[in-house]
Amino acid sequence: FWRLDRHGYVVSRRKLARRPLFIPQTYGICEMPEVRRVIYDSCTRHGIRFLVLDHLGFLSVLGQDASNDVKTTGAIMREVKRWALDLRIHIVLVHHLRKRATGQTSSSGIHDLRGSGEVGQLADNVMILKRKRGEEKMVVSLKKVRDDSGFEGNAELGFDPDTLIYTP
Repeated sequence: FWRLDRHGYVVSRRKLARRPLFIPQTYGICEMPEVRRVIYDSCTRHGIRFLVLDHLGFLSVLGQDASNDVKTTGAIMREVKRWALDLRIHIVLVHHLRKRATGQTSSSGIHDLRGSGEVGQLADNVMILKRKRGEEKMVVSLKKVRDDSGFEGNAELGFDPDTLIYTP
């Protein structure tokens, strides 16, 4: 919204308000049972079928073993997968890449995610988004497709600030 004048901002907010979007009013740190309760309530009361959890790092602080990232990531991934299967919904769980070593130039892959073994094993699909700060283009790399209904590869997307949509 930062590029919009006041009128453009109001128009955009009204467009968003007409979208079937529900944002639960939870603030601060919640325990995993509370996160689960909000998700189940959102799905049963509001008919949510597609959920975005942004991001795994915030859920990780709720894991039982903060000293073991891999174990914590696996426990959270298994719990989130249980929710998706139980509620028959799609869940996008945002997860950030590890910091790269200086001079490392290889393309990003599943192995660059913390707890990558658990992510690779439990996720149905893995996409990696790359965008340089300040640029209006990004590359989406599909790294895993569990059911073989698609193919792995890259797509470059541009961003249209007028519609707030990424486009091929």
